[in-house]
Amino acid sequence: PVTSVPPVEDAPAPVVTTLANNVTQNQVVSHDKQEHTPQSITELERLKHTLQQLSAENISLKAKLSSFSEEEREVRQQITDTVAEIGVLSQDLLGLRGQVGKKREELIEGTCELKALLEKKGLITGLITEQEQIKQVLEANNNLTRAITQNISTQSTHHQQQELVPRQQTGTEQQHHELIQQQQHHELIQ
Repeated sequence: PVTSVPPVEDAPAPVVTTLANNVTQNQVVSHDKQEHTPQSITELERLKHTLQQLSAENISLKAKLSSFSEEEREVRQQITDTVAEIGVLSQDLLGLRGQVGKKREELIEGTCELKALLEKKGLITGLITEQEQIKQVLEANNNLTRAITQNISTQSTHHQQQELVPRQQTGTEQQHHELIQQQQHHELIQ
């Protein structure tokens, strides 16, 4: 008796079918002849053994195919997940590029503003230095003016006192004294 072989999916079906047909034909021939010669029994045993090997190989191949199918499904899922992750990362990258561009523009604007402020600071510092120099010159002039004013005031007071003193000086002495006063006044002005 021959055992029935289930149909094989994605396996080399022609070999199994051919062997199954050979076994069936041999049985039919054997039954028709009604002879069971030792050679036909040996052939039958050999064919049964081959059929069992093919059946085992068929089961093994189905298991491998199932395993490959599962691995393929996992790989396809990983591909899908990776493509999705690439899409998210691409969006993140675009966003970051936009932010970098914006920050670069802000940096350029800030640098220009800083440069303008540094130039303004330089101008103001120059003006302050110039004003301090002018202030020093004016203070020096004020001090000189005070000194001259004080000297003139002193001379005027001294001159008034001399007028009160009886005039015993001769005209030449008086001219000499006026000449000295003029020289002193001229020296103070310079």
